Amino acid sequence: PTEQERQDAALFHRIASAPPPLGPPRQPATPLAAPMPERPWRLALALLIILAALMPLITRGRLDATHSPQPGAAAFAGTLDALQPGDRVIVAYDYAPSANAELAPAGQAAVADLAARSVGLVALSSRPEGVDIARQSLESLAVDGLPLRYGTDYALLGYLAGDATGLRLAATDLAAAFAQTDAAGTPLERLPILNGLNKAIDADAILVLTDDANVARRWIEQVGARTDAPVLMLTTAAIEPLLVPYADSSQLAALVSGAYAGIPSGSMPSAPSGPGQSLSSADGFLALWIVLVIAFVVGLRLTGPSSERRP
Repeated sequence: PTEQERQDAALFHRIASAPPPLGPPRQPATPLAAPMPERPWRLALALLIILAALMPLITRGRLDATHSPQPGAAAFAGTLDALQPGDRVIVAYDYAPSANAELAPAGQAAVADLAARSVGLVALSSRPEGVDIARQSLESLAVDGLPLRYGTDYALLGYLAGDATGLRLAATDLAAAFAQTDAAGTPLERLPILNGLNKAIDADAILVLTDDANVARRWIEQVGARTDAPVLMLTTAAIEPLLVPYADSSQLAALVSGAYAGIPSGSMPSAPSGPGQSLSSADGFLALWIVLVIAFVVGLRLTGPSSERRP
């Protein structure tokens, strides 16, 4: 090795073997405490929030009266309202529990509206996890105080196996598709609600709640194409764009996403019967938005560049 290489090797050895130099420990900087708004500001903001919550009672829901529902939601509500007492609707709960928060509110409102108007409900699911969801949905109707009788006003057929093959069989023979019994093992012939409803395509309407585009397509292609009854689809926002062509071609009577399904039906229990009857109004949300803007401006005033900060 050359002399320069010897010096480099010695320097490397010294760096690798010498202990690190210890200096005085650095003290972390003390974080500045967030300035608290003064008491008058806090009281004013609290009063504004309370006022925003009560705003629909003051304005009587004027913004709701000017709100125009989306075409899909209007068609959905119109189809439901056209059903008469004694009609029977097949309700398919074909979604996973993870989609319950998005689909259950609008779906339960639609089912409760039908039950309140004496429209028969025949529930089923082509997904195993959907059977319990259907059972809970139907049981909640009794909790809401609706005088429903099982077998006469509603029924739960259970799990429809076989994917597309099962749907084709149910479209032409419900008894064969469910092995002659419902979810509880009761023979289908003992259920008055199924008298004359031997095939799914004989129902007066079909309502499908699903978060799976493939399941939705199977219902449209295997059942909807075989019946003149309206097929309504309540889906998640993630798959709604995939089903728009079916709605545009009139293969679906209505397509609604549960994320914004403000279904405008006057007979629905979840919808306000008149202006100002519900605190969940656009007037209240607008008032709350104004309060948030005021709070944001106040926060900038207290913590902006003009406020004095010391290290």
